[in-house]
Amino acid sequence: MIVLSLFNGMNTGRQALENVGIKVDKYYSSEIKPYAIELTQYHFPDTIQVGDVTKWKEWDIDWKSIDLVLSGSPCQDLSAAGKRAGINGSRSSLFFTFVEILEHIKSLNPNVLFLQENVGSARKEDVGIMSRALGVYPVRINSSLVTAQLRDRYYWSNIRTKEDGMFGDVITDIPQPKDKGIMLKDIITSGRVEKDKSGCLMESISRVQHTEKGIKSREKFGVPIIYEHRTKNTIIPEKVKVRKNDINIIELQKELSNRKISIKEISNKLNCNKTKVEHWFRKDKSFSIPDSEYWFKLKELIGIKTNVFDEQIMEFIEKDCNYDQSNRVYDLEFKAPCLTKTNHEIRIKENEIVRTVNQIEMERLQGFPDGYTSILTQSKAGSLLGDGWTLPIIEHIFSYIKKC
Repeated sequence: MIVLSLFNGMNTGRQALENVGIKVDKYYSSEIKPYAIELTQYHFPDTIQVGDVTKWKEWDIDWKSIDLVLSGSPCQDLSAAGKRAGINGSRSSLFFTFVEILEHIKSLNPNVLFLQENVGSARKEDVGIMSRALGVYPVRINSSLVTAQLRDRYYWSNIRTKEDGMFGDVITDIPQPKDKGIMLKDIITSGRVEKDKSGCLMESISRVQHTEKGIKSREKFGVPIIYEHRTKNTIIPEKVKVRKNDINIIELQKELSNRKISIKEISNKLNCNKTKVEHWFRKDKSFSIPDSEYWFKLKELIGIKTNVFDEQIMEFIEKDCNYDQSNRVYDLEFKAPCLTKTNHEIRIKENEIVRTVNQIEMERLQGFPDGYTSILTQSKAGSLLGDGWTLPIIEHIFSYIKKC
């Protein structure tokens, strides 16, 4: 089989073909990241690198010999984690370059097979545009069936299709893989390794659950349960105090700038950390509003006569907590959220210790053998794994090439 892989990344397509026993005679790879190319050539030195996909018309390829075209065109403009510019966004519009290449090959080899992947959070209208361009509707498969992470993806392919509906729409007919029931606890290495940071895990519905109803709902759907915050001794509050009123920062800074005594003197008289006090008098982005507990004493020290800021600084209300992604800790009895290339901090609790998943655990979340990315730094490995395909899913799809 002769293969052309666009946006090749970490070469998952080649590895999957090898794993299901399909002989690869020639493998062309279009990739521009140096470390992705390095990883590909490390595992498969015979891979032919053809360069930037936008320059495909310059490639020296026997186009009619291509048997399979692979594409995982950029998802940033389609993903719920991005700005949702859509399929015509500056990055995701590269999908149409894949379509041009595929149509060119089809004109020479009408039997060419293809596989296109993209995020499950893509909007319906974008999925429709992509489906009409390819002449086939996708199958939606979540990697949670074969790994310990939630990774919802669309797959468009003519490897196996069927007609459906009153209009005879052609749809990708790849059956769902069997659920292996793998959870986070099944992929941890029981301790840190030398490279102990991971590529990130994001999940838009990952919110702290406090109620029995909320937790049972998550158990039903296999959604991550987040039950700690940074360290084992931290109790997650359901409410947080925030200032009731907006503060006129510019006017407040003007009043504070009239001080006649030094920051050191203020720090000593308030018995307050000097660095904290310094930030009260900054005029850049590092400025911070004086703490309510020091406000009246601070007014007296620097001679602020107006009372206009008193309510703004002193009055608080309670609001529900909304924890930042990086501060979440995930339960080992459930699934991890989806690996992405931009964030590299998933925290898990193991033996009462909160830690980040390590590089081997990231590989396992995507179904790769331990050490597959060991020639790369953890940051680069996390980027490729988070941006890549789940190996067992691609193996499952390719297994139907042999059955066709």
